[in-house]
Amino acid sequence: MILKSRSRLVSFPSFALALGYLISMPSCDVPGESTACTLIGCDDGLTLRFAGNLDRSKPYRIAINTITATPEEVPVMTCELTPNGEAHLITCKSVTPHTEDFDSVTIKDNGLSKLHVVVTKAGAMISESTLQPLYSTKEINGEGCGKCTQASAQISIPE
Repeated sequence: MILKSRSRLVSFPSFALALGYLISMPSCDVPGESTACTLIGCDDGLTLRFAGNLDRSKPYRIAINTITATPEEVPVMTCELTPNGEAHLITCKSVTPHTEDFDSVTIKDNGLSKLHVVVTKAGAMISESTLQPLYSTKEINGEGCGKCTQASAQISIPE
């Protein structure tokens, strides 16, 4: 079956699929209202961005550890910030789920309350930071449509 719209033909299976998707979208639980949740993406976790006037001749090595209550340092991940033309690209190794984006990494763990970040270049430590992320939780897709918990920090790397 073909449905004719004003200027184009739409096959019935495609139309039915799209309509089924819209109907199945969860609605927000607002008393007296029935509105659909938005589909804004949420990158849950802690985003660390590494910034500075970076040297384009050598890579930077980054160690990210969590500090426990005992206090003890437990490795979260190791990264390398490598020159790539006019920018640097980050690549990380970890068993903790994460995403990498040019000069930043998002660690998919909202339980990291205290971190120790050490940056080295050519074997020498050039930056050391202790962070206590402040997470915020929002319902970015509407009330009752799921929560998004995020924190972010910028690590300044000296020349």
